[in-house]
Formats: sequence, structure tokens, C-alpha cells
Amino acid sequence: MDLSIIIVNYQVPYFLEQCLHSVYAAIQPLNAEVWVVDNHSNDDSQPYLTPKFPWVHWLWLNENVGFAKANNLALQQCKGKYVLFLNPDTIITSSALQQCIAHLTVNDKCGLVGVRMIDGAGRFLPESKRSLPTPVVSFWKMIGASTLFPNSAYFNAYALGHLPQGENHPITVVAGAFMMGQRSLLQQLQGFDERFFMYGEDVDISYRATLAGFTNYYIGKATIVHFKGESTQRGSLNYVRVFYEAMLLFVQKHYRGKGALFLRFALQLAIVARGIYAFFSNIFSSTKQPIITRAFLYGSSTAISSAEQVFAHANTSATLLPISNATLTGKSVWQPTEALVWCVDEQFTYEQAVTYTQRKSGTFCLWHQHRSGSVVGSAHKNAKGVVFTHAKNPLH
Repeated sequence: MDLSIIIVNYQVPYFLEQCLHSVYAAIQPLNAEVWVVDNHSNDDSQPYLTPKFPWVHWLWLNENVGFAKANNLALQQCKGKYVLFLNPDTIITSSALQQCIAHLTVNDKCGLVGVRMIDGAGRFLPESKRSLPTPVVSFWKMIGASTLFPNSAYFNAYALGHLPQGENHPITVVAGAFMMGQRSLLQQLQGFDERFFMYGEDVDISYRATLAGFTNYYIGKATIVHFKGESTQRGSLNYVRVFYEAMLLFVQKHYRGKGALFLRFALQLAIVARGIYAFFSNIFSSTKQPIITRAFLYGSSTAISSAEQVFAHANTSATLLPISNATLTGKSVWQPTEALVWCVDEQFTYEQAVTYTQRKSGTFCLWHQHRSGSVVGSAHKNAKGVVFTHAKNPLH
């Protein structure tokens, strides 16, 4: 078997639905299997998704064991030569899979590979390529210097800001949202460290791969969509606590000496400072998805009709406007309350939709596969996405 894809789900059934449709299209040229581990979602994930995707190996857990352990449970059972760890709030393409497999095939010392990720509005996600969070790198990140100097090799070493995003590069840290490697290597590394409940496990396993003598790579010519912010509210106090505690665990595990003492102290301060900031931000302001007033539907007539039925059942007040290719390419100004809806099927493919999303960077894009019962999307990586289904109104 060529490839095993492992997805951990927690209460994002409709994003996972769209993800699995993209996965199904992407694996057609391959001998592949797909595993979904559900971390005890308290929603309709099981009754809604199981009959829709009978080709998926489902593992329904009785408790939330965390991202690392859930992935390891499937890793112990999968059969592929290569394994892809994939987030449920992603849209992938066949070309992305094949480019990663090709890179792993020709390089025996290639460890883990990741890809260029864009958000739901086509904007590049800097965490697609990262370096190790050393004391100096972490310091510039925490005080905001990396934001002030995004293209600096020194101040933004965390996101390797000096490396062109559209090219392939050796890197240290591969993002866990899309991480591929040989199963033999992942077994050698004994999978993810299960002490990391959420966040930090990708940094840890990437670093351990380099310590084992392998080189990790960023494949900048392969692009996927990663909506982000779905399973965890990124601006919440809980996110701040879990994220920085994971970083503390990484430092305690791998660093020694004065630098480690400094970084642990800085991280403790960061937890307090970011927690206070998150508390007041949630009181006085919050990042929300825009209220859609006009939705422009693009795709085949069959797929557009399917999307219109979902919108009708969701009782949306948005005006639905099917558009032609000429209108799509000719419209250059999009209002914040306007959204593009990619209506995907065999005629308008995921490859094409991802390409168009990049070209329309900054435009709110929604996704609908013509056999699905939902329309999903996200304009902001720090806010919960928008969901239209046969059963409910948009979620914000």
C-alpha cells in the first residue's frame, strides 16, 4: 500500500466532510487507506459521517485522549509505506500528495515533509515552514519582532521568513496539519510523544527526526487549504494555556543550561501576558466571520444546484448568484460581506479550486462538494468558521 492518511477529529463534522471529499479525490491515483480517529466528539459526527464515507477506517474513542495519542492509535494499525497526518479542517489535492511522495521516494535521508498552506481566504500561513524554537528565536517571536520584520532571517527565524514560500527548502519543523513521512521512520521514532496533549507534538517529532539523522523538507510548490481555528478557539484563554504549556514541555525535554532557564522563564511570563491579553481581547473585541450578504457560486450547474439546496435548507438571507468564468476572472474587488463558493465535482476539481483561491487571495471562499450536505469556509484563521448545512444556520 502506498499511503495511509490519518485524521484526528474533534467536533468538526462538516469541515471533516469537505476534507474527506477532497481526500477521496486526491487518493484516486494511489493505493491508499484513510483512518479517522474521533476524540469523543459530543456532536453528530458519528451518525452523520459514517454512512457517507464507508471506505474510511473509523476509530470512535470514549474519551478525548489528545492529538498525539489519537494519531498514534491509527499509526499502530495502518499499512501504508508512507503516512500522512492531516488536520480535519483542510482541503488537499492529488498533486500535493504526489509531490510529497516523490520527494520522499528519491531521498533516503528525507525525514518529514510539509507543504505550503493557505487559509480560507487564500493567504499564506507562515507556520507552513518553521525553525526550531531556540531561546533566541523564541524571544524574537514572543516580543513581536517577527511580525515587524516578517522577511528577516534573524528576527523571523521562527517562520523562516527569508525563504521564498513558493520553493522547496530543507527545514527543521514540519506543521502537524499536513505532515508526511515513511511509516518505518515514524515507527522508529515511536510516533508522537503522548505527553503533548495538543500543540508542540509536531515540533517535537520534527526535531527527533533531525536528531536521528534525517532532513525535513518544505514543499513550497504544493499548496493546500488549512482553515484553522476549528477544533480550538485560537484567541481563547485555554488556547494560550495549552499552547505555551506545550512549549514549556518541549523546552524541558530538549534544552539544558542557561538558555533553557531563560526560555522557561520567558514562556512563563508569556503565558501570563498572553492570558491577560486574551482575556481583555475577548471582552472588548473578538474576531468574527463576516455576515455573508452575497454568495457567488462557481462550478458546474449540478454542483451549483446542490449548493443552492444546502443554502435553502439553512435559511440564509444571502443572495445567491451563480457566476461564469468570465465574471469570476473579471471581478477584482470583493466586499467583506461577499463570498465565493467553490462548487466542486468532476468538472470543477479541487486542483482548480485551490488555484483559484490563491489567485483571489483575501477573498472569503466557501467550499461545497456536490455530494455533501454542507458548505463551509473561514475568512479568519483566529475565528470559528462558517457552516451551512441542511440542519442549521451558519455558526460564528
